[in-house]
Amino acid sequence: MTINLADIRDRILIIPEKDFTKYHKSIDKKFDELHKEIKELKEILNQNTIKNDKLTQKQANELLPFGRTWWQQKRDSGAVEFSKIGNRIFYSRASLEKLIEDNKREEF
Repeated sequence: MTINLADIRDRILIIPEKDFTKYHKSIDKKFDELHKEIKELKEILNQNTIKNDKLTQKQANELLPFGRTWWQQKRDSGAVEFSKIGNRIFYSRASLEKLIEDNKREEF
């Protein structure tokens, strides 16, 4: 059996311990940075989840495509929770989902 030196060089890497330690520390540092970024992204996602509880009139209309009068009646009757800031209206996603659920009909 002959050993081809080129095959061995492709498979084995010999580096000094100090270089390995330096490389290992560099990887650890990158891992810590990635871990920190993941934590920050999770926090942002959690914040966006809270923000996504409020829908603009346009978003609410995509969920329930009714006219302006219908929406006004639902606001006036208290059927949906909303906030008004200036001329903009924001609906509670949970209240719209509850409205849908409360009006669910069984099949005939």
